[in-house]
Amino acid sequence: MHLCQPTRIRTAALWLVVFAVATFVTTDRGYAQKSDTKSKARKPAGAKGQDDTPPGLKEYTSRNFVLRTDLTPEEAKDLLQRLEIMIVQVGRYWGKPNSQIIEMYVVKDLDLWPKDAFPPAALQSVSTGGGLTISQTRSSVNQATGKKVAHLGTKSVVYAVADRG
Repeated sequence: MHLCQPTRIRTAALWLVVFAVATFVTTDRGYAQKSDTKSKARKPAGAKGQDDTPPGLKEYTSRNFVLRTDLTPEEAKDLLQRLEIMIVQVGRYWGKPNSQIIEMYVVKDLDLWPKDAFPPAALQSVSTGGGLTISQTRSSVNQATGKKVAHLGTKSVVYAVADRG
């Protein structure tokens, strides 16, 4: 059906972005390109009014990404610059810019992170030097028929190590 085609294309585009991000995160930082990306450091989200953030963990944002990491500020800024360049190129390929923030957890030293910072599958993958993307799709369903009426979006969270093992 024609109605399913855009959803399939968007899903394929999302998976391409997620794969490209995961690949890009684990590549050598020596291939960085310069851009005008500005990043802002913040502490990772936690309980309100309570600072239980382990030392060395920060949150950085750019136009298309939220990066939670233990990388140095320079490494985090470099990674965000490269990711922004990549996401623009992917958008050009698909003829549509990225429409949502991509959330990422990039780990340099797993010992700095609390064990409950990751879902079990992501923790297992990151602890063995890999990465994992967890996606959730939201849909509107007709309660009378139980059939999907509309695709409301897909949210993906990327968990990855900072370097190849």
